[in-house]
Amino acid sequence: MNRPAARPTVADALAHLRRGETVLGAAMLETLLRQNPRDAQAMGLAGAVALQRGDRRRAIELLSRTLALAPDDVSSHSNLAVAYLNEGRGDDARRHLQRALELKPDAPEALVNLANLLQREGDAAGAEPLYRRVTALRPAMAEAHAGLALALEKLGRPREALVAAEEAVRLQPNLAEAHRTIGLVQDALGDFAAAVSALERAIALQPGNAWLHADLGNTLAAFGKRQPAIAHYRKALALAPGNTAFERLLGRLDAESGALAEKVARFEATATSDDQRMHLGFALGKAFEDAGDYPRAFHYLDAANRLRRAGYSYDRADSEAAFVEIEATFTPELLAARAGHGVPDPTPIFVLGMPRSGTTLVEQILASHPDVTGAGELPLLRDLVINSTTRRPIHYPQLLADLGDAGLARLGRNYLDRLRAYAPEARFITDKMPGNFMLIGFIALCLPEARIIHCVRDPADTSVSIWRNYFSSHLGYAYDLGDIGHYHRLYQKLMAHWRRVLPGRMHDISYEQLVEDQEGETRRLLAHCGLDFRPECLDFHRTERPVHTASAVQVRSPISRSSIGIAARYGELLAPLHAELDRG
Repeated sequence: MNRPAARPTVADALAHLRRGETVLGAAMLETLLRQNPRDAQAMGLAGAVALQRGDRRRAIELLSRTLALAPDDVSSHSNLAVAYLNEGRGDDARRHLQRALELKPDAPEALVNLANLLQREGDAAGAEPLYRRVTALRPAMAEAHAGLALALEKLGRPREALVAAEEAVRLQPNLAEAHRTIGLVQDALGDFAAAVSALERAIALQPGNAWLHADLGNTLAAFGKRQPAIAHYRKALALAPGNTAFERLLGRLDAESGALAEKVARFEATATSDDQRMHLGFALGKAFEDAGDYPRAFHYLDAANRLRRAGYSYDRADSEAAFVEIEATFTPELLAARAGHGVPDPTPIFVLGMPRSGTTLVEQILASHPDVTGAGELPLLRDLVINSTTRRPIHYPQLLADLGDAGLARLGRNYLDRLRAYAPEARFITDKMPGNFMLIGFIALCLPEARIIHCVRDPADTSVSIWRNYFSSHLGYAYDLGDIGHYHRLYQKLMAHWRRVLPGRMHDISYEQLVEDQEGETRRLLAHCGLDFRPECLDFHRTERPVHTASAVQVRSPISRSSIGIAARYGELLAPLHAELDRG
């Protein structure tokens, strides 16, 4: 007598999933849900499987239904948060993570997902302690080590990041995210071969992941490998045809990257999301600018900036108050009274100024000297200053009082330790974070022998160059012509203050004068840094090193006048910018 086949159970499905038999396990779960549509356990597990397979919409449907049946299911709250996070719905993700952690404060998956959310929002400093908490609670959780590695990379701590990423790979050799992070870290450290190898390994593990191809494209572009970069951007687009961020990246390198009429049609289509339209707008703006059609370029760039601006907040009064406080704090009297307590080490060369003022070009010239390593835009000084106090909001007088003289030396030492991680044997290392112009007072006190190079460019050209470029970092003022002009005036006033209170401390280098007299300006720049003249500094475009800014393409070519007078080509379309700049 034949016995009827045993009905599958959730435990059976789970056993198949744990053995990697995803298709069979998922089929069993679907069978269970047909038999009992209110089986919350099967439904939650099916939602987790859908999430793992990349079917976010199915995952959201199943996990939402699970929570309607079992409102206190921690795993489903955490998994639903991941699905929402991947859909770009940060507020919904945060709501479910907060609920998961209310139910179980030490839930590792929820803590990792909250850290991931903070990373996506640009708060790597907030994510780091959450990842560390998880690695203490569950040391074998590879995802936590990989997340920690990415946070440390974003915080400008590449050697620590490499250790964390390698631990993730040791724990889970086939974790693509860990190999990706190793690639990003090796890129930051300037090891092209190691960066490409790690990213290729990540792609081998997840060949259908479009973002991995974009990452490899970014690395190849940063090292000047234009055609291979284009090939990977095209592969990313083939895998994710609707991702206009990839079209924007491709358009930076390939002016013939797609039919303009087709892009315009998609830009105007009602089905195109605001995020897609924003990336397309920047791509179209560049394409029409390359074609010399500045009115149409303005139309698309203006639309793209308005869409980008909707996700940021910029308060002119807040900015004015911050700049005024810096000037009021760093007086000649304070600088004299607090001098002599920093670390007298000449290793750092700070290259600073407004974004798009020539900082990338100047760093590339310096990094072409055999005694200089270019480390790129580093958040080190800003983060160390911010983390020097737990008081929020930060007020500079109180911060300096909290630091004390010993704190100034400690901040300087910490900065140098992190800077040297990029090139332990280098005589000089550049830090090209433009916004360090706000921290010149700290540089003077904490690193009295550091060189400071201030890049100056025509205000209108600088401002429109900011406006026509997409920035991945948080620059709240960068997406409105009036706001950019307002911020530029605050910057000019602060730089005049630094010149008054720290006479002779900075070397100003004009972008326009550098173009007109490349050798003369290069000689003066090198002399200020204590460097002998080297002809290779004039052939900076031949220097092989990673460049990750919007100027990456330009610094691979000899110096030219093509970017001078860019604002004049837009004429009266830039009236809001000129109105602010003209206020003096």
